[in-house]
Amino acid sequence: MMHAMEVPSPCVKVCEIDARSGYCRGCYRTITEIARWTQFSARQKRKVWQLIERRAQQGYARATG
Repeated sequence: MMHAMEVPSPCVKVCEIDARSGYCRGCYRTITEIARWTQFSARQKRKVWQLIERRAQQGYARATG
C-alpha cells in the first residue's frame, strides 16, 4: 500500500493562479489543493492527480517563459 509521502507533489515551481480558471498555471491545482497538499492522505493526493490530468486534457495552458 502506498503511503501519503510516496505520492509526489505535482509542483513544478511555477506558482501563479490563473484568475479565469482558478488553477495554478504550473501544476493545475487550486489554491486549496496546494495549501492542503501536505495534509492529504495518499488517496486524496491520487484524486488530485486525476483532477490535474483532466484539467490538462481540457486545455488549461501552463505558463511559459
